Amino acid sequence: EISEMSWNVGKVFLQLAPFMKVYTTYINNYNKAQVALCKLTKKRKAFRIFLAERERTSQSPLDLASLLITPIQRIPRYKLLLEDLIKNTPETHVDCKELKGADEKISEIAA
Repeated sequence: EISEMSWNVGKVFLQLAPFMKVYTTYINNYNKAQVALCKLTKKRKAFRIFLAERERTSQSPLDLASLLITPIQRIPRYKLLLEDLIKNTPETHVDCKELKGADEKISEIAA
């Protein structure tokens, strides 16, 4: 049986929030990575062959450009999840305060 105390999602997000700041660096450099990928794909046949081979043998249905954007989409998804949890968590619940704190931290990272 799972006790109410074990459902402390806000606490987990608060503990992980400092590590999520690496996303800011990634996001700030995403456009450079996208431009570099485009240039390499256009100019280097060997690179195109390499990408095609990786896509053919990969278990992921996504190509490299699609994979590059995935981390950028993660923080907004966390924000939406936290907002939904807050909306559906009673003020008296043990996790409510920490959910709100986690939402603030994720908002700072997303800004």
